[in-house]
Amino acid sequence: MTVGRTGPSGDVMLRQTGTNLVLQGLTLASKTILLFVLARYLTVADVGVFGILSVTISLGVHLVGADFYAFNTREILARPEHAPRLIRDQALFHGLTYVLLAPAALILFAVDALSVPLLAATVGLLVVEHVAQEIQRLLFTLSRPIPAAICLFLRGGPWIYAIVAIFLLQPELRTVETVVVAWLAGSTAAIAYGSYCLRDLNWADARAAPVDRAWIRRGLRVALPFLVSTLAFRALLTVDRYALQLYWGSEAVGVFTFYAIFRNAIQGFLESSVLFILRPHVITAHAQGDVARYRGTLVRMSWMTMGLLAVLALGAVVAIGPLLSFVGTPEYGEHRALLWPILIATGILALSEIPHSALYAQGRDRALIASAWLGLLAAVILNVVLVPGGGPMGAAYATAGAALVVALVKGFLSVRSA
Repeated sequence: MTVGRTGPSGDVMLRQTGTNLVLQGLTLASKTILLFVLARYLTVADVGVFGILSVTISLGVHLVGADFYAFNTREILARPEHAPRLIRDQALFHGLTYVLLAPAALILFAVDALSVPLLAATVGLLVVEHVAQEIQRLLFTLSRPIPAAICLFLRGGPWIYAIVAIFLLQPELRTVETVVVAWLAGSTAAIAYGSYCLRDLNWADARAAPVDRAWIRRGLRVALPFLVSTLAFRALLTVDRYALQLYWGSEAVGVFTFYAIFRNAIQGFLESSVLFILRPHVITAHAQGDVARYRGTLVRMSWMTMGLLAVLALGAVVAIGPLLSFVGTPEYGEHRALLWPILIATGILALSEIPHSALYAQGRDRALIASAWLGLLAAVILNVVLVPGGGPMGAAYATAGAALVVALVKGFLSVRSA
């Protein structure tokens, strides 16, 4: 068993960080490529179906996970010798959440978003994706960053290139169902690989120890505040597509999903190259009472975020023409103006991460929860008001408005507590 071992040297950590960034970059690039390939070879309505499916998986993974990892990560780091039994008890907890929450997927069938076969596949994919994600997190917690990054890549890399090849060579297989099967295969491969990497833990200890139900209940109480905040923020970013599905149907969702590619790509790149790297330094500086370093890191984060955001947004504006030509579907070109409010919403959300980092470092969890729920409330109201008459453009402005609410609330609360 290797948990609790001495940390890697500086050179090893540098190589691990570099490898992680490369694998994360490849994963992000793969997901972006997938959506452009789907836009080229599938109908706009099918892209809409995939858009609903993917945001449902994203939101559902957070729901069934209940952010329990936030509790168990600290537990494993504090008691590494008991990691196997802690992992087992977390797995038992998630088994219960699967049973209790899977029926919620029937809502998608009720609003005619997914067919029965796709609904069943979505539930299966939800479970497999969540298990793969939790194993990936465990590998990070156990100081195995390279296997964790490989798990991430398996979840969003090789199977996408297989889809590209299949769509090019087998036109009859150009369906959403094919994508779901490949996605299932990728996540299953990640589970198999991650499980293999965890084989050296003392699983005999987990089999011998009784289930600690009191510990599970305590973990749920600790994780719930994190879950409340996470779900509200994730829901804020998915309300637009559900509203479009309800009022306009799958084609409108497909158009919105196409342009949301840019939001996902920019956010993912900013997170991996700036936010995830600098945020730990903000937290450490605040914890150590180093006010100058704390504020200096926040300023540095702000400038880097704004600079990179400007470059990426300009890249999106330059790339949209060639990408529309590549896709060749007139419906996307007719909504080209949709790119602007989506970029505005992306920029606002990115900048809101600066006060978010400050509040997180200060332990202001209630402030973060309040901002997320106020943003979600704004998203619901704005989508109900703007989407029926405005379609995809209304949805984009609704998300931008909700993002502005989140940014203003976080900014006000962080300045007030500075």
